[in-house]
This record gives sequence, C-alpha cells and structure tokens, in this order.
Amino acid sequence: MILGNFISLCTFLELGSMLMFFSLLLIDKRDLVNQLLTYLCILSKVACNIFMLVYFMKKISRDEKFEQWLAADSGRNRIRTFVMVMATTSSFQFYRFLYSRLLGLEIFFARFSSPLILKPMNYLTFAYAVVTSGSVIALAVISLLGQNAVHTSLFWACVEIMFIEVLLFLACLIDDRKKTDEHFDYQIYKIDNEFEAMGVPNAKEESMSELGGNLFQPISLHIGTMNQLEGSES
Repeated sequence: MILGNFISLCTFLELGSMLMFFSLLLIDKRDLVNQLLTYLCILSKVACNIFMLVYFMKKISRDEKFEQWLAADSGRNRIRTFVMVMATTSSFQFYRFLYSRLLGLEIFFARFSSPLILKPMNYLTFAYAVVTSGSVIALAVISLLGQNAVHTSLFWACVEIMFIEVLLFLACLIDDRKKTDEHFDYQIYKIDNEFEAMGVPNAKEESMSELGGNLFQPISLHIGTMNQLEGSES
C-alpha cells in the first residue's frame, strides 16, 4: 500500500502548489474566465471534502468491523480524528491514510466489512478529476498559452500543478484497483475447497471417489455374477 501513503502525503503538496498557482495567476491575470475557473476549482474541492466527511461520519465510522478496529486501541480514535481534520482541510484523499499500512503500524490497518464501503471515494475521485483537476489544468493551459515569456514563476507553477494533478489521478486509479482483501472482512469467502474450510482436508476428493465407487459397484457385481454363471455352466 505504498501508493496509499504517497497519495495521502501528496495532498499537502497539491494544496500548496494549488495555492501558489492561484496567487500568481490572480496577480498576473484578473479576467473573468480565470476568476470563474478559480472559484469553480475552490468550491468543488471544498464540496468534495465536505461530502466525504459526511459520508465518513454517517457510513464508514459506523461500519461494524471499523468500530471493532477502533475499539481495540484508544490511539486509533486519535488517528481517526487527525485524519478527518486533515482530509477536510486539505483533500478527501487523506482518508486513505487509515488503511495505508504506514511503517507497518497497526493503527494504519483499518478494517471494513466490505470493499463496497469505499466505492463512493472512487466515484468522488473521478468527479474531482473532472471538475477540480480539470479546472486547474484548463487554467494552467490558458495561462501557458498567454505567456509572453518562459521560465517565469507563473510558467513553472502551471507546469507543476498540471504534473501533480495528473500524477495524483493516475496514482488513485492504480491504488483503487489494487486493494487487497486484508482490509476487508467478507461475508462470503472465496475458497476453492469448501471442505478444507471446515477442517476436513481432501474430504471433497474422498467423497467423489466414494460416489464413483458406488456408481460402478452394481456393474462390477453384475459382471462378477455373470462370470460365475458362465463358469458353472461350463
């Protein structure tokens, strides 16, 4: 889960880069389009953070396995509060920190009853990429096209914010596709041999062999009886 740590920590880099980019942009250009895209980006980012906060409090915090994980150690409640504050003030992606396995510490091994509980985060990531990241990248492209000179502070701020947004989106996609079962406690387990799950190794094969023997037993008995009759007649 290295990507989970990377995404969580890069939210601070994204926020700092975004604030620097907006400050340079509004100083250099104050036309209506730039202002509208800037406000759209800020408002959509805040809306995503608030939506994820509400969902985390209403759904994830009340998950049975997550509550059991919290109850096992008092320090995990402090980590949850810290993550909620940082995710609300920086980016909702910071919630990945709870199950990021940072340094192998148990306080970062959050458990959930089902992987479906994190589905809204996947949808929110896509919405964030379309609206927020799309607005930022559009602003950066417009600014780059309007630049009369390169190697200025605004030029490098545009390049930096575009690189960070694309990198974070790709990292989120890969991280969402590589979730491991250790974070979840499924109701239905995927087991190849259900007899082994009950502590009866090879019971499935034994039962099948017994079944096959019973099926062919009448035939063998019939053949043996016929051989005996032929022998007696001769």
